[in-house]
Amino acid sequence: MRNGILPRGLAALTRAYLLDAFRSKTSLFWNFAFPLFFLFAFAVGLADGRPDAVTYLMPGLFTLTIVAISFAGVSYRLIADREKEVLRRYRTTPVGAETVVTANAGASVVVLAAALLLLAGTAFAAFRVSVAGGVLQLLAVLLAGAVAFVPLGLILGSLTSSMRTAPAVTNAIFFPLIFVSGAAVPFAMLPGWVQEVGRFVPATYLVEALQAVMVRGESWTALGAPLSILLCTGLVGGGLSAWLFRWESREPVNRKRLLAASAILGVFLAGLGWLGPTLEIAREAGPLEEQVRDRISRRPPDGASSAAAGGAAALLRVDPADRHAETGPLPLDDQVGLVLAPGFEGEGQVRDRAPGLRR
Repeated sequence: MRNGILPRGLAALTRAYLLDAFRSKTSLFWNFAFPLFFLFAFAVGLADGRPDAVTYLMPGLFTLTIVAISFAGVSYRLIADREKEVLRRYRTTPVGAETVVTANAGASVVVLAAALLLLAGTAFAAFRVSVAGGVLQLLAVLLAGAVAFVPLGLILGSLTSSMRTAPAVTNAIFFPLIFVSGAAVPFAMLPGWVQEVGRFVPATYLVEALQAVMVRGESWTALGAPLSILLCTGLVGGGLSAWLFRWESREPVNRKRLLAASAILGVFLAGLGWLGPTLEIAREAGPLEEQVRDRISRRPPDGASSAAAGGAAALLRVDPADRHAETGPLPLDDQVGLVLAPGFEGEGQVRDRAPGLRR
């Protein structure tokens, strides 16, 4: 019988997948080094290394890591095994599709857990991030995120024809997904219509759950809805990944199954959008959002000149009598009649500007 999961085959395949993941230099780089690059780039470039701002940033970084490893690492390995005819050789054994898919998923969850542990440990050590809630809550949410997205990566691996097309297909889904979910940009800063789209994306509820734990310190009761959504995503994705599994590259995708799977997934995502819980990440202003808004508006800090703020805005001397302005370096104690330029409204700014200063 080839139906069901073969325990001995499952253990052997899981071990083989784990050995391959931890021996491959390419896999080690993308699974472990690349998330650390994002951590330091975002923490230093956006949060200036401030512990509160980096803490606010971590839910998005955790989500980005989970989705990236699930979509790239998991799907690429399945595609590569199919192209090298490794899966074709498995087909001659008593091991069925369910066993192969489960072993792949189990090994991927272990690799993902190790990558998240390294990311969290580095963030705690380097930037002193904090967790407002419980550590067990954080671990539960991260595990639920892995359970939700690894099966979706397996679906991508089953549907993508070859490694030549895999990066294009993965990136076409990955980048919009992390953008509308608030993983790359704080959700509250996104336009309203993008937030509405984000309600249909499971990654949004992963960001919501992680922020509830790390930033707001909410209870298990408040985590019930997003955790349920993530676990249901894993169940739906797991069933569809085994249903769409292909042993060989030359084996065409079953169109009837593809249409049925698309309908099931569409109904599920529509249910998220219409019946999903209220998103707290859409209405709270965290320290990172305030800092980004300050940089966009280029307001200098209190009591400092424009030069002290990084030279983001030029200081102009305005003569109310003739409405002429001149630029130039100004001492800190000579700021009467100054405005920010060009086009920024500052406190006490002269509204009736010279023609050359009009927006």
